[in-house]
Amino acid sequence: MASALHFADNAARFDHYHDEATFWLNPGAVVLAWVFQTALGLGGLLLHRRSSPLGRPFLFAYAFLGFAGLLHYVAPPSHGLEPLMHGLIVLEAATGLALLTALLWRSTAAGRRQKPPVRGPAFR
Repeated sequence: MASALHFADNAARFDHYHDEATFWLNPGAVVLAWVFQTALGLGGLLLHRRSSPLGRPFLFAYAFLGFAGLLHYVAPPSHGLEPLMHGLIVLEAATGLALLTALLWRSTAAGRRQKPPVRGPAFR
């Protein structure tokens, strides 16, 4: 939901986020990027629910893409962003961080569960 809000605002108010449109960066490209990002996340979720080994890498990629909005602070005109824009960028990054944290936690918890118990000579 956070990415949908940020991307929708970015496409609708493109001129506020970017100095000028180019052949590769324009409102249509913003919408297309959101569709790709969302498909990656949904695909990862479906694969993960079906216990596919591809699910987790797709979800990790989707989580990392949540940080892409922070690139607004690298490219001009970050100084002209309105409070709502800052809020949406931070919200998207925070949800990406939350997903990344959950994925890492589940990955390490799953790794601990899969290890067979260590049995010493006294248990034979």
